[in-house]
Amino acid sequence: LLLQSNSLSGFLPEEIGGLPHLGVLNIANNSLVGSIPTSIGRLNSTLISLGLGDNRFEMFPSEIFELTKLEALNIDMLGPKIELNLPTEIGRLTNLVVLEAEETRLTGVLPSELGLLTRLTMLNLFDNNFHGDVPTELGLLRRLDFLDLSSPPSKESLFHIPWPKEVCDFADDFKHFYVPSGACSERQRLLRKRRRLSSI
Repeated sequence: LLLQSNSLSGFLPEEIGGLPHLGVLNIANNSLVGSIPTSIGRLNSTLISLGLGDNRFEMFPSEIFELTKLEALNIDMLGPKIELNLPTEIGRLTNLVVLEAEETRLTGVLPSELGLLTRLTMLNLFDNNFHGDVPTELGLLRRLDFLDLSSPPSKESLFHIPWPKEVCDFADDFKHFYVPSGACSERQRLLRKRRRLSSI
């Protein structure tokens, strides 16, 4: 069900959970409001791709983390009133390949359970409000090719630095690595710069 960029408004109906064969739901870039219905959790045996980003939602249900077959989850810019933590239940989504949560007003600490998502190739958490330590478990995500935990230049990162060696060492193996200044050593930053120059 591809309804992205369709100028949709109003509420996402509770009946969305009554579509037992739904594999893809993309309602991104609309003007939907209110709560994402908890009934979405009923799609846990079929839904593999979910796009909710760039709307005006006010509530994000925990039932999202029951969608254990998800391979792609986009929650970029869910809504200006939402502030939530990335819960430990994210570790249940072990089939995720792509997780996009850019400008989603996420707060708290990054859960170590992210390290359970070993199929991830893209983890985009740009411009959120995380703080504290970056978990060493991110170093377990060996399939990652894109990692963005940075903030815009006008906003100071609240992550503790330097980052764990386990994360910085393996991050030199992939092309797209965006982190706060000082997060990794000068040597690692030079290696990334050299690799990018060689690809030009």
